[in-house]
Amino acid sequence: MSWESLSASEVAPDAVTDTIVMTKIKDDLDYLYGQGSLLRGSIPNGNFEIDADEDGIPDGWTRALYAGGVGEFDETTPMEGMRTYRFIHPGGNGNGGGALTSGYLECSEFESYGLYALHYTSITGIKDLIQLQYYDKDKVANGSAVDLYNSSACDLTPTELSFKFTPTAGSCFFKIRVIGGHTDGIIGGSSYFDDISIIKTITGAVLPDTTAITCTALVIDYPTEVHTSSNVYITLHEWKINRAGTYTIEFTLTGMTLFNGSAYGRIYKNGVAFGIERTVTGEQRGDTVSEIFSQDLIFAAGDYIQFKAKRGGSITQSKISLLKFYANDHTYASRIS
Repeated sequence: MSWESLSASEVAPDAVTDTIVMTKIKDDLDYLYGQGSLLRGSIPNGNFEIDADEDGIPDGWTRALYAGGVGEFDETTPMEGMRTYRFIHPGGNGNGGGALTSGYLECSEFESYGLYALHYTSITGIKDLIQLQYYDKDKVANGSAVDLYNSSACDLTPTELSFKFTPTAGSCFFKIRVIGGHTDGIIGGSSYFDDISIIKTITGAVLPDTTAITCTALVIDYPTEVHTSSNVYITLHEWKINRAGTYTIEFTLTGMTLFNGSAYGRIYKNGVAFGIERTVTGEQRGDTVSEIFSQDLIFAAGDYIQFKAKRGGSITQSKISLLKFYANDHTYASRIS
């Protein structure tokens, strides 16, 4: 069941309330009730399905358009549900597409979250962003907007993006902003967004046996790829160690270049740099460079291990994927995000 908005004519003062209208109302109430049981956290109208006032803007979001920009629903090839939201950049200096900004969402500096979104662009070279703006308890902006995603080499087919973030100190609320066709780019084309959702990260329990061991058997093989366009280290994966010992940990670091530059990856323990800083470098436009890195590291039960990455030079994305834990038993480490 999906949301079906009532039309303006169906709620006009002289409209007749018939079985069709009442069925729509019932189905919409059932739909809203069902949102509470979704696996991922529900952002109000995060899938852009509802536009009850028919103004072309998803309810609960505000829209801003750049010069020459267009923002509209795409109901021809939606990525999820009945609608996807599209921004159109006309091309040329000073022009752009636009942005959608959510309402206030509650958060805590003492918790971490995962943000998910469906996204793609019609052509390479369009600059798209996903940002967070934090606010204090009085809903006063707490610092500048933070980029979770900032790329001019976006995927050209529908792709799920995922990001881990922890609100800055003093933050009690935040807003999500998606920008399609930023004015920094001059290439015309379309940017598509859909199904924006948030989850709290889950902490695994520490096993009672904390005797240190040496782990040599591969039991955790996590292939999922997560990337960042940030030029400062961002956490892409986080795990909790449940059994003390020496672990062999392996990951693949990938960099995608616009011209030339390097991608950096590093293992952190409890938020502090711990492993060797790893680097891959692209020499020319369009290079995709990857390398597998491995290191033996000692952890105590209850330690948190973060896999962080950043870009340098004209690298557009840094990716960490194909995590391998030589942990002897799959319960010795728990994925947080």
